[in-house]
Amino acid sequence: MNRDFLSVNSLYKSFGRTVVLSGLDLRAARGEVIGILGRNGAGKTTLLRLILGLLQADSGTIALDGKVPDAGGAIRRHIGYVPEKPAFHSQMTAEDVFRFRSAFYGNWDMEKALSTAKRLELPLDKKSGVFSKGNLAKLAWCCAIAHDPQLLLLDEPTSGLDYLIKDKILDGLIGELVTAKKTVIIASHVMEDSFNLIDRLAVLSAGKIKEIHEAETLKAGAFLVTARLKESAAMPDPAAILSSEGRIVSIGVIGRENLGKVLAESCFESAEHRPMTPAEIFRALLCRTKEEL
Repeated sequence: MNRDFLSVNSLYKSFGRTVVLSGLDLRAARGEVIGILGRNGAGKTTLLRLILGLLQADSGTIALDGKVPDAGGAIRRHIGYVPEKPAFHSQMTAEDVFRFRSAFYGNWDMEKALSTAKRLELPLDKKSGVFSKGNLAKLAWCCAIAHDPQLLLLDEPTSGLDYLIKDKILDGLIGELVTAKKTVIIASHVMEDSFNLIDRLAVLSAGKIKEIHEAETLKAGAFLVTARLKESAAMPDPAAILSSEGRIVSIGVIGRENLGKVLAESCFESAEHRPMTPAEIFRALLCRTKEEL
């Protein structure tokens, strides 16, 4: 798979003395869905805003199908964006917002915006200033896909949505975008809802992509080991421990090749294992980053 449709190279970004991104590299192919997993404050939103051209990097390059972000917003016309905290003119109704946005996109499809709103049960005649968090998210989704973007950037995209609407978005809208060969980047600190959609999972920590895993490999090669420590034995690497109670520890193991090593630990009196759930996989990956924060 050619992964040069979106290319992020050695990206650095600081705010004052706070370094947020420090040499980040990322590639995405056309039609690929990538999950970016990171703790709150890890730099996920900053990365997405840099790709959009809303922020300027200190150094490094970004290219989308050979085009680079600039102050004119040319690349933005090819990108759909659902921010974590959508904001709109409070006196505008949803339909007003659609008309306003349509002036900025030559390929805006009003019929698609309206039909998506109906599908997501978004009231068109109410002002956005009285919208709940969930309705603001629905409005952001409608705006993000109405201009047929080549790249969709999703920042905590299901925050505030109820389960029925999540299903319509995750299984419906994103699935249709993937079928249409659109590239999707999903940034979140909780990826359970999106796990069955993503092709690869990138772990963002300390300003860099520390690990990238094929989703299918994670599903087949992530294990929860429950073990009993020997009397007076030292606790194993704390970054791997998901929970402990007395001498019983639960350890997340990523990679089938590492399972045998963990089961053979001399500090264990006994140990057993099972495949991890998606929630446990993401927790284990985040646990591996905690000593870098």
